[in-house]
Amino acid sequence: MNPPKIAGIDPSLTRTGIAVSSAEPLPIVSAIKSKPQGQDLPERFARYSWLADKTMQAIEGANIVFIEGYSYGSRGRAVVTLGEYGGVLRSRLLDEEMEVYEIAPTMLKQFVTGKGNAGKPAFISRLVKRWGVEFAGEDEYFAFGLWWFGQVFCGFMEPDNIIQRLPLLIRVGLNTNNALPQSRTQGIGT
Repeated sequence: MNPPKIAGIDPSLTRTGIAVSSAEPLPIVSAIKSKPQGQDLPERFARYSWLADKTMQAIEGANIVFIEGYSYGSRGRAVVTLGEYGGVLRSRLLDEEMEVYEIAPTMLKQFVTGKGNAGKPAFISRLVKRWGVEFAGEDEYFAFGLWWFGQVFCGFMEPDNIIQRLPLLIRVGLNTNNALPQSRTQGIGT
């Protein structure tokens, strides 16, 4: 049996970041860019469906997905459209019977930087310093961070520090036999 293939997804309507395990030590990182097609319901959902299809193609072969949870501090129309897209994407992931874990933005920031309220520059700086990676946009950095979180959570990488041990403790707490939870979806840090 092949080891699980992990994907990190930072969903965004303009630039969805994706990081997928590969044969190399580091994941394949990419972004799917999208522009609004219109504001009425069929146009919006055609865009969401296209984005979800492209995302599913990009993570083909992955069976464990770590996706950034919703930001509850956001406001305005973007909250509605991001929620709509997030629902379509999560539905597709579950239709493919993948293990899906939603990681709260503060949990991801705490894992990468040590501070749950870290800004995007600190988050990106930490990944550049730790991994030596450079990406075109912030969404790719967040997808990479989710992939890293997943690697530690699943036990494929050792945590760098005590704060990064938290995902391991969560995993143990979710299932006493140290395996991934039996449920197909699980929120972490929400």
